[in-house]
Amino acid sequence: LSEHIAAIRPDHPAAKNRMIYANNTLHLLPSSLKGVFQKNEPFSKPLIYAVLNDLKQPQKELKDDSIYNFVERRFGKEIADYAIAPMICGICAGDAKEISVKFLMKTLFEYEQNYGGVLKGAMKSLFKGKNNSELVLSELAKKAQEEKWSVYTIKGGLETFPTVMSQYLR
Repeated sequence: LSEHIAAIRPDHPAAKNRMIYANNTLHLLPSSLKGVFQKNEPFSKPLIYAVLNDLKQPQKELKDDSIYNFVERRFGKEIADYAIAPMICGICAGDAKEISVKFLMKTLFEYEQNYGGVLKGAMKSLFKGKNNSELVLSELAKKAQEEKWSVYTIKGGLETFPTVMSQYLR
């Protein structure tokens, strides 16, 4: 499948413009740090408040939780409703209120459980450093890392994936 994957240039609109559909309208998400401090529809407050919400939430020991409940607890209801629930529906064809955060977003769940919050865990992990010696990257993954891909596409569209998989399995 590697030969069917192509990077989208960082200056391409698809790499810069992230949108969500809410209240029958497409809304452009911020693409810069400055935008996080400004109010963006459909959210009622600047997105920085979602980050601050994560910092002020107490640690809650759980064995697991739904992705929706996790995001609502850590970042707020609007993030869960407008960003995460539709994303999970699109990726998994499932309900974010039913899908396990521990299964699909294990690292974020562990940050909350081990460090008291997602941002706290991410910062500690960042400063702790990574042990990449165990990680073996494919040539495509190395290329994506070197070229700093943020977005990629499958040539021929998503239908290429099952077609190539079917050919491989035969």
